[in-house]
Amino acid sequence: MNIWQRIKNALFCLLSKDFIDSIIYNAFAQRSIEQRVECDRVEFSKLQEFVGKPIISFGNEWEDMFIGFGERIETIVHNSGNVTHMLVGKNYITMKEVTNLTIVFNYNYELLITLMKLTPYERWAIATKSNSILTKPHDDVVLLRFASIMVRLAANGFFASMI
Repeated sequence: MNIWQRIKNALFCLLSKDFIDSIIYNAFAQRSIEQRVECDRVEFSKLQEFVGKPIISFGNEWEDMFIGFGERIETIVHNSGNVTHMLVGKNYITMKEVTNLTIVFNYNYELLITLMKLTPYERWAIATKSNSILTKPHDDVVLLRFASIMVRLAANGFFASMI
């Protein structure tokens, strides 16, 4: 077999369907990784704006809202390679550290008054744009009233920390 025949066979192999498919797959895989890295960066940046700031947060449980300060961001790398960023904060109602704050807003007195008018599940439904309330209230969990929350926040130094 002469040199030109070898070059011709090599080019044919290079341009085979499997080779072209692998080039396309690798290009999409690289693009997917780049998109995932960019999404991680954006997610981290969004959470970063709450670190050191007074915040209001709530989740999908029948419980009082989190009112406190964002303290730091914890990053978890899963076995699959996916990354999850979680805001960690100090709740000035309970004086406990809370991880994985879900729905987060900058603290605003008017927003607090508005959110207090809703049940925990109504808050969740509005924030997540869900068209259904998740479940009935739990009889064993008593939610604090607005006045009680304000007293606890003041006693635990929340308002003094805002200055």
